[in-house]
Amino acid sequence: MIERLTEADHAAVGRVLVEAYADYAGRMGAVEWPRLSEGLVQAAGRLTDAEIAGVRGPTSLDAVVFYFPPGKSDGVIFPRAWASLRLLGVAHAARGRGLSRRLTEWCIVRARCEGATHIGLHTSEAMATARGLYQRMGFVVDGVLPMNFGLRYWRFRLDLAGRMIMAIRRIAVEETLVFMDGAKVTEDERKQIYETKAVRVFKLKA
Repeated sequence: MIERLTEADHAAVGRVLVEAYADYAGRMGAVEWPRLSEGLVQAAGRLTDAEIAGVRGPTSLDAVVFYFPPGKSDGVIFPRAWASLRLLGVAHAARGRGLSRRLTEWCIVRARCEGATHIGLHTSEAMATARGLYQRMGFVVDGVLPMNFGLRYWRFRLDLAGRMIMAIRRIAVEETLVFMDGAKVTEDERKQIYETKAVRVFKLKA
C-alpha cells in the first residue's frame, strides 16, 4: 500500500535513497557521489514543499517518492505551475515488484486530481532503466538540463490533458490511491474511479 510518510520516517527515507542511488556512485566518482549522498540523507527535511509517499515492507521502507503539487514545484527545473516528482528510489531487496511504476502512477493521479496540466521529472544519463520506464508511461523529453554530479540530465514532461482520471488497471488489487481533502475531482470522475475494480480510493485525514 502506498502511504504518506511523516517526519518520523525521514531517516528511513534517506537510507532508501542512498541505497537506491548508490548504483550510480561509480559513474559519479569520488568527488560527486559523496556530495549527492549527503543531499539524499538531508532531502526529506530540506524539500519541505514535497509530499513524501512510500511503500513499507515488513521491517523497513521499500520505496519512496517526493511529489510536488502544482504551485509547489521548484520554479527552476520545472515551471512552478506544474506538478513534479523527484527522488524516486527503491531498495535493492524490493526491486522487480513494479514499485517505481506504482509510485509514478500515484503521482500522476494526484496531479490530475489537483488540476495540473503537466507533471515533470528529471533523470540522468546513468538512469537508463528509469528513462525507459518513464518513456513507456508517456513522458517525453522536454529539455536538456545543466550537467550535475558529472552527469547529463534531461527534463521529462507528461501532458495531463483535460479532466479525465486515468484508470490504473496495471497495479495490484490491494493498491490504495490516496486523494487529499479538497482534491478537484468531479462526481462523474469519482464514479469512474470507484467502478475501476483494481483500486480503492479514500480521503486522507488532515
